[in-house]
Amino acid sequence: MFRIGFRTISNYLLSHFRHFPRWCCFYALFNRLIRQEGALFTSFSNYIVPVIGMILGFFFLHEALSIQQLIGMGVIMMSLVLSDEKIISMLIRN
Repeated sequence: MFRIGFRTISNYLLSHFRHFPRWCCFYALFNRLIRQEGALFTSFSNYIVPVIGMILGFFFLHEALSIQQLIGMGVIMMSLVLSDEKIISMLIRN
């Protein structure tokens, strides 16, 4: 039978709850972004996270970028631009 001691449980709880203030800050900022920009913009902003990660890895960790990654970043950026009604209406007017 598997037994968990008090020390193991308390270490588990402490290791997870020490990040609680960070979670609260992130949740508050996320909700503020939803209120200011709307849910659609907030959901689209999640698509940019891998692009930022690859760019930061390239500059700070000196990781190589393959042609597939560059194409993927281009597809993500174009899809975000084309999904925004303001940008499309501005392009049509010009």
